[in-house]
Amino acid sequence: MGIRAFLRRCGVLFLIGISVIWLHACQSSKSSSHLWENYLYRLTNSLEVERSPLPEVPLLPPYPQKSQLEHPIPSIHISLLEFLRLSQCDLQRYIGQRNSSLGQLMEASQKWIYEVEFIRLARQCLEVLPPSSEDYGRLQQVVDQKVVLLPLVAWNATFASPEFSYLFSLGAQPISIEQARINPVELKEAIGRLAVNVTNSSQHHYHLFDGHSLESHYAVIGSRKQVGALRLSLQQAVIALHQADSLLRQRLGNKPLCFNAQANPRFRTVNTVFRKYYIGQVQPYLAQLYRQAEDIFYALNDLYLSQKATEPFNIFWQQVYVLNNGEWHKFQRAIKSHTVLWQRLLTQCGELPH
Repeated sequence: MGIRAFLRRCGVLFLIGISVIWLHACQSSKSSSHLWENYLYRLTNSLEVERSPLPEVPLLPPYPQKSQLEHPIPSIHISLLEFLRLSQCDLQRYIGQRNSSLGQLMEASQKWIYEVEFIRLARQCLEVLPPSSEDYGRLQQVVDQKVVLLPLVAWNATFASPEFSYLFSLGAQPISIEQARINPVELKEAIGRLAVNVTNSSQHHYHLFDGHSLESHYAVIGSRKQVGALRLSLQQAVIALHQADSLLRQRLGNKPLCFNAQANPRFRTVNTVFRKYYIGQVQPYLAQLYRQAEDIFYALNDLYLSQKATEPFNIFWQQVYVLNNGEWHKFQRAIKSHTVLWQRLLTQCGELPH
């Protein structure tokens, strides 16, 4: 290789290296970790207090395993003779599809669609069978059993499904500043449509059950680890806000920031951190996290309340959303506590933040 070619190649590699470093720095500056570290650094310097190391981050409760989520569904069989006697009904063709090799491999969502359609077609079949016949009595018995089991089938197709396991996966990164600005409308709508289908199937409104678009909702739900990332973001925010609170309490324990509530250079520095970094950067991020969590958790809770959950999921969901010391309520209390401490500090200088 000639000297010019060598230098040209080195120059290209140098530019690539610089580009990678710049891109990494750009991405890091938009991460939530950078947001919190920058805020805590500036708060520490402006308040002239000592910052203790961050505590060890506790592990969040993981999403329950499939074996803990699924309801066992007993099989209901129709004999070959009974199957042949249903030739006058569309139900015979439908049962044939289910008993095929393809039908045996159906996912939980497809089983849910199948059971709803079975009940709907079976009810139509009962209308043409003589009520006094043996076939009528046997088919009615099967329908009654399937109606009882349908809520369990629906549960297995929602919170016990692979899509929900992926949605709740903690193998994600906290939500970045840019991601927090995105309103997850599609995810909320997909969860909401599942809730509508659960209601229609549990209230025997089988004709309103929308099995055709069901898989598109699952595609949205299983496309990202959105809830896992959201939970990690709330935890990260709580830990950072608690450390920021300790800094503000240290300063409040010292002599007042301002003498006779008159502004001074130290106050102007602290006020800059408050307005530029807390109000300008941290508070919008917290508000966006709050909006996402409130919307998604509410949609999930609505879907949860309409179903018969397994006990492991009940325990898990209480830790995340329901209990006062759960993740969602800890996040809300952390924001409120931090706001109150800022108010107390700035009041010393005759300024009450809005």
